[in-house]
Amino acid sequence: MLRRLFSSLRYRLLLVVLLAVVPALGVIVNKAAKRQRASLDEAAGRLTRTAEHAGFAHREAVAAARAQLGAIARLLAGREPCAALSELDLSERYAGWGLADEAGRVSCGRSGVASPADLSSAVWFPAAKPGDGFLVRESPAGPFTGRPALVATLPLDEGARRVLFVCLPLSSFPELARQSSLPDGAVLAVVSPAGAFLASWPDDAVDDLPPPDRLRTLLGLNGTAEETDAAGVRRLYAVRSLEGAEGQQPRVVVGVAMATISLGPQRELASDIVLLVLVALLAGVAAWIAGDALVVKPIRALIAATQRVGAGELATRAGASEPGEPKGELGELTRAFDEMAAALQQRERDRIRAAEALITSHDRFQLAAKATQDAIWDWNLATDEVFWGEGFARLFGKTEPPTVDDWTESVHPDDRVRVLEGLDRVVNTGGIYWSDEYRYLRSDGSYAVVLDRGYVQRDADGKPVRMIGAMADISDRRAAEERLKRSYDELRALSARLSSVREEEGRRISREIHDGLGQSLTAVKMDLAWLRRHAADADGTAYQARVAGTSRLVDELMETVHRVSAELRPGLLDDLGLAAAIEWQVSEFAKRYGIEARATIAAPAPSPSDKASTAAFRILQEALTNVARHSHASRVAVRLAQRERVLVLEVEDNGRGITEREQRAPRSLGLIGMRERATLVGGTIEVNGRHEQGTLITVRLPLQPPVSGVFPGVPAGG
Repeated sequence: MLRRLFSSLRYRLLLVVLLAVVPALGVIVNKAAKRQRASLDEAAGRLTRTAEHAGFAHREAVAAARAQLGAIARLLAGREPCAALSELDLSERYAGWGLADEAGRVSCGRSGVASPADLSSAVWFPAAKPGDGFLVRESPAGPFTGRPALVATLPLDEGARRVLFVCLPLSSFPELARQSSLPDGAVLAVVSPAGAFLASWPDDAVDDLPPPDRLRTLLGLNGTAEETDAAGVRRLYAVRSLEGAEGQQPRVVVGVAMATISLGPQRELASDIVLLVLVALLAGVAAWIAGDALVVKPIRALIAATQRVGAGELATRAGASEPGEPKGELGELTRAFDEMAAALQQRERDRIRAAEALITSHDRFQLAAKATQDAIWDWNLATDEVFWGEGFARLFGKTEPPTVDDWTESVHPDDRVRVLEGLDRVVNTGGIYWSDEYRYLRSDGSYAVVLDRGYVQRDADGKPVRMIGAMADISDRRAAEERLKRSYDELRALSARLSSVREEEGRRISREIHDGLGQSLTAVKMDLAWLRRHAADADGTAYQARVAGTSRLVDELMETVHRVSAELRPGLLDDLGLAAAIEWQVSEFAKRYGIEARATIAAPAPSPSDKASTAAFRILQEALTNVARHSHASRVAVRLAQRERVLVLEVEDNGRGITEREQRAPRSLGLIGMRERATLVGGTIEVNGRHEQGTLITVRLPLQPPVSGVFPGVPAGG
């Protein structure tokens, strides 16, 4: 109920007004508490002053009684006491007076009872008998006064054979209370230390004092205290002693009800609260009226405008810019609403334009999907839905467009893990472009080789929301590439075969030159030598010269035959192996070019196959030729070793060092030939050049190349 009530803005304004009254109410209560304390302090002071005034009056009465008794004692000196006392009129001042002997018999005087002849039973008389001087004792209602009084005594002679006494009346205390203007309901009493009432005002004040047990505790104080009276009323009491009396002095007790003390502050508090309530009511009425005009009305206008905007009227404005519209916070709220409405209107325009552009883009997408031979796809990563273009059915013969799970199942099992991991890596690690080749299942059960590409779209937070791509069937292109690769492999195999044939032909020619032409020339030389030995039979120097020239010519011819034979294929390579051929080649290089050259063969000497030996030797020849032509080196080191099943040949010079650009140059036919020879036997070549520090060529060849050569499908024999 309260929640519904205070849901209204008016009631909330009233609640604000009421909450504003709370501090004022606190001030009023605090002020009332201060008034209460001040009233209590004032009452305590008044009661204390009244009690002190009673004590002062009692002291004066006692002093006057002392002086009076002294004067009477002097008057009675040498005279008959009773006759002299009869001449005195003491009734206005004292409640009773007289002269008593030591037995308590009154010889003369005046009392408040019919026959006060014997004072022996009076409670105060035994104290007066010792005759020590002036004494004041309390006397409750007794045989002489008939009511409570204070009795002052004075012995007239030694031994207290005669005692002069006067009774001080206590009736002056009620009169004192009336003169002190005590509040209504106040009480004044004279009480003995034992708790006996000697005098009180008003007469029934006994019920306005605490019960006897708490009264005795109160009489032990000399100040103010709060206590509950016999009727259960809480009162404030002031207690003072009546000085002048001997022994335990009587007490003056002045009290007033706490309710009487609080009456004035409570009235003022009630008056202040009534005034505050009236002010709060007026403020509430003013807030109700002003809130309706200044707050509720503009807010209702905003609500109406909001409802119109919610209904689609985005041109609606609350009118914050119009004259007379509310200022301050409501004005800012109205302006903020107008700005929001304008932003929504502009956003709606943008949305309409974007929708139109999206429709246009979708139409273009559909046309592109129909025009291309690729299978265009659009994958919504949020809903996991995929749109497929018409090319999908043409490429794979499937009429139903696949879901993501269908597509996954159609990827070849050998390619599936790789494709999914690559796709997941691009999508989930911030990638934009994805591409992969894999085999995809056609409707006839065969697999097509496809090139799949896709672009990832992300939102403002970088979260992937969409991926668009296309699948292209590259089966024909991949088959053509395979055929081209086979053709290339076949050409390389043919080249290897031609090189092998060339080596065989060189070996054959060398053998024929050596065995045929060499033997013939040897025979010619032998004949010429015979002719020279038998030329003595002939006469003529010309004959001898001719024979000598022919012999030299034959020597040169034989040298040429040996050199050509070695260049075609050194006999050492076949006869003594690769190590001896390398040592001979390095020695010949040093002789021919004048460059210091040294060959180091690691033990045991390697034993490669014939093909590996030929390739290593030809690579060495080409490397030394390059050193002689280009390196400007003065020293060359050739090292041959066998490491596990690999033949390692190193050629190192101290020349200028080959550059990277020279290594990549198309005209570096020597390097190309060296790499080709190494590749043909399944080996590798590394060329490392350091500027002005030389070049290191490292050749690694398998000791036993594959039986079928490097390229599958090409027989070793051609």
